[in-house]
Amino acid sequence: MMRMSLPAGCASALRTRATTQSQALVGTAIGPREVIIETGCLAEITPRLRLQPDVQYVVSPGGDASRGDAYAVCLRIKTRQ
Repeated sequence: MMRMSLPAGCASALRTRATTQSQALVGTAIGPREVIIETGCLAEITPRLRLQPDVQYVVSPGGDASRGDAYAVCLRIKTRQ
């Protein structure tokens, strides 16, 4: 019997003013915030095989709004002996 769970989440990274200023001094100025919205599922296909696809939507990757938003997709495969 296959079992599934569906986790979801959202995270926001806020940089301090000191970090933003120090990055500007070395020529890598970035904005203060990056937001990640994530969802995925965990499917136990058999007692020995679990698949976990994951999708992330990233707003202002690295705090750099000029880069445009991004998607990240991955698939974790877990096996047991």
